Amino acid sequence: MQDFLQDDLKQEHVDEPCKTYFPIFSNYLKESKSGFMVSSGLTWVDFVITEFFTTLIQFYPNTFDKYPDLKEYLDRVHQVPELKDYYSKRPNVY
Repeated sequence: MQDFLQDDLKQEHVDEPCKTYFPIFSNYLKESKSGFMVSSGLTWVDFVITEFFTTLIQFYPNTFDKYPDLKEYLDRVHQVPELKDYYSKRPNVY
């Protein structure tokens, strides 16, 4: 698939925000020690974040190459039994 945004726009609206915010998400995961964004486990926050991540990865599959912990997190949420069926049927956004 051809990139959704031109390179200069992708840099400004995808690459730079990812460089800023992905380390913050990674830190939340590390600090929570639950495998999810908060220490108590899976919450609606994980669903919101992974919806965004899922859409982002559809447009830019290499987005998580430098963030394997976030890719693992995305895969983990996709495998939650209550969400697995949803994600298997979720339409692509493009």
